[in-house]
Amino acid sequence: MKLSKIVCLTIITLLATACTKLKTVDYYKEHIEEAYKVHNKCIEKYDKGDVLKGDYKENCDNAGKAIAFDMKNSLLKNPTLY
Repeated sequence: MKLSKIVCLTIITLLATACTKLKTVDYYKEHIEEAYKVHNKCIEKYDKGDVLKGDYKENCDNAGKAIAFDMKNSLLKNPTLY
C-alpha cells in the first residue's frame, strides 16, 4: 500500500513538473505580453513564499530578461521618457 502511494505521488510530481515548457528569451521578446503575464505570476508566487525552481524558474528569468530588453528599447526609441 505504501509503495503504491509513493509511486502515485512520484508520477504526479513528474507530470506536474513536466507541464512547464521552457521558453527562451528570444521567444518572450517576440511575445512580450506573455512575458509580462509570466513574470507577474512568478512575482506572485515568490511573494507568497513559493520556491521557484527548474524550468519554471528559468522561464521566470527569461521573461524578466525579455521585459528588461523591451524597456531598454522603449527608452532608446523615446529618449524624452527619461
